Amino acid sequence: MNPLLVTWSPLSYTEIGLRNFQALSDSGFVCIRLTPNGRAHRALARLSFEELGDAFHVFVLGQLYSPIHIALKFGIRLIFYGENGEVEYAGDPAMVDKPHLDLVQNASWLKGYLKGVTFDELLAFGDVNKDYIDSRDFAAGDLRFYQPPARQEMEEKKITRVYYFNYFQKWTPQENYYYCVENTGFKPNPERSEGTYSKYASLDDKMDGFHYFMRYIKFGLGRCMEDAAHEIRDGHLTRDEGIALMSRYEGEFPEKYFKEFLEYLDISESHFWEVVDSWRSPHLWGKDSQGWKFKHPIT
Repeated sequence: MNPLLVTWSPLSYTEIGLRNFQALSDSGFVCIRLTPNGRAHRALARLSFEELGDAFHVFVLGQLYSPIHIALKFGIRLIFYGENGEVEYAGDPAMVDKPHLDLVQNASWLKGYLKGVTFDELLAFGDVNKDYIDSRDFAAGDLRFYQPPARQEMEEKKITRVYYFNYFQKWTPQENYYYCVENTGFKPNPERSEGTYSKYASLDDKMDGFHYFMRYIKFGLGRCMEDAAHEIRDGHLTRDEGIALMSRYEGEFPEKYFKEFLEYLDISESHFWEVVDSWRSPHLWGKDSQGWKFKHPIT
């Protein structure tokens, strides 16, 4: 096979992320990197943070749709994503035995991948309710990759599904890391990622940590639990070891890039915590004189 690799740029690249991207190209792959209109992207990220509890949502949209747009552009009918997060981390059990994602959007698709709202609906809400975003300031091309191609165009070119690589090759993050080190010159961080114990996953975006932190706030599933659960299943950790790691790192606040996150979204620290606290479910969180407490730590 002769794959064309498509990358939707992160919100804000880390130095190690840029180096690893260049190493991937240097190792023998043709890569297309799409970088969105920065002004639109920041406004949309703030809107997504405030209304969906996840600034990272705009990255997810581009990651989901940009490969399809590129495939249509070049007449490529076979599209692969990496792992199916529903299966590998947590999600809809109906996806367990499906090697592909159907691109026809329905109610289940909307709920599972778009947080219950289409991009057009999200943007329309921002137009009416936010003073920092006005869709008239952006050309249609600025917003194209946040949205799916027209269904008719996909059907005419026979692109109706994308395949998950992890259905055909066992997805073991630690083994993937060693393979990439050997074959693409991939480098890990010199220090562990905040919120977990690993050094090699989700390294390219300074804002990644806030995606994982907000997931912990909303669902009680933090980055360390995700990593540990997978490595327990893979036989790389015992359950006791996983719990010990979680007791140290689960729910850790991503302090390193906090100032840059506030500047990126153009918000104050007090507004940040107002949004965070608005997403705390009462069945998961309680508050006492010392602050918020998670009610159900794993022991």
